Amino acid sequence: MAIQVNTTVQTSDGFEVQPFCFLDIQLYQPFSRAILTYYKDQAAFVSGSSSVNVSLPSLAEVELTSGEFFGPNLATLIHEKAVEMIEEQTGPGTCVIVENI
Repeated sequence: MAIQVNTTVQTSDGFEVQPFCFLDIQLYQPFSRAILTYYKDQAAFVSGSSSVNVSLPSLAEVELTSGEFFGPNLATLIHEKAVEMIEEQTGPGTCVIVENI
């Protein structure tokens, strides 16, 4: 799973991209977190290109109940929290969770 940001964001180098965000999920109880890394686009992520620096959240922390932690939707819950954080800066409806990459 990953997140596609469907709005233009400027990188620290001055390029405009619609970034593709990969989450490195680290599970702890009761708080779990995800490190968010952004790429120029999905093709750049898949090909192993370097990430880009954008002014979007780089860490999502999620407090989980035991049911959520051991439930079937753990990755979705963490991705949804990351989407909320990103959309606070990019606007509602600008992110899509990509399930098959």
